[in-house]
Amino acid sequence: MWDASSRKPVYLLNNTDRHVPPIHHPTFSPDGHYLAAMSIGNVLLWEVATRKRRVLNSPIEVEPRSQRQLVYSPNSQLLATNGCEQLNSHFVCTGGFITVWNTADGTLTHTLGTGFRVDSMTFNADSNLLTASGCSITDGVIGSYCYEQATAIFNVVSGERVALTQVPQFR
Repeated sequence: MWDASSRKPVYLLNNTDRHVPPIHHPTFSPDGHYLAAMSIGNVLLWEVATRKRRVLNSPIEVEPRSQRQLVYSPNSQLLATNGCEQLNSHFVCTGGFITVWNTADGTLTHTLGTGFRVDSMTFNADSNLLTASGCSITDGVIGSYCYEQATAIFNVVSGERVALTQVPQFR
């Protein structure tokens, strides 16, 4: 992390000299209080002011390369990450899940099964709904065509799915 006014580094997130695994997708919360990144299947969450780091371990065994997104709620109180729990023989994700974390204490609030590969996630303005979109049917090979797009909406307070749409895609 760098101090913007002095343009000098103030904190090293990952020391590659010590053979620490690389971090990916560093993302600041909307209020700037938190920084999250991914590293070998775990989510790392820092409180920026104190530099306190938490390791958020997924409750589901996850293929580390399948975690691709970190999305904060607009109020910065929740952090959503996605992963893949089902891979086919070609290592293509056929079933995904979302983990929702409380940023204040790093606790897991919900694990949301989607039944499809999650490609994008967004919270609504009130931070109580999370929309996930992705592909639910592919031809099963890397770089494959998506035959059915799926979108699920979850209430992140209760953890319940409130809507699911699946739209066939035609070539």
